[in-house]
Amino acid sequence: MIEKKSVPFLLIERKLVACSATWLLTLIVFALIGAAIKSPSYILYAPIFLGFYSGAALLFAGIPVSLLSDWVSKKLPFRPLWAFIIHVGGGALVMNDLLGEGDGGGDNRLNIFAVMLGAAFAAVFWLVDEWYRRRLRKKAE
Repeated sequence: MIEKKSVPFLLIERKLVACSATWLLTLIVFALIGAAIKSPSYILYAPIFLGFYSGAALLFAGIPVSLLSDWVSKKLPFRPLWAFIIHVGGGALVMNDLLGEGDGGGDNRLNIFAVMLGAAFAAVFWLVDEWYRRRLRKKAE
């Protein structure tokens, strides 16, 4: 007989699954970016180097933003939409804060791309989190 897991354990499990899946996707995306620019060293080192930083960002910023999203959107109408907005906004803000304000002028296209990438990865985090939430709910029934 399978024991019922406690609610906090299921919440942590759900967040870690979403974090892990998003992190694996970041590794793949960074390797594909390296392949697109035809840089063998980038294909090898970018997933390792950037994977470390993206993993840390997901663990120490993505999970707290997701927990905040759950708490804020818990009783709101259209909960998934509000959770999505909070996730994407949080991902964009975290990337913006990690990159800083830039050099005060010039071309900030790389910063804009990184912020958009952070928002996209936050959307993936949200998608996996919502999918796993529904999966656990169906399993409980």
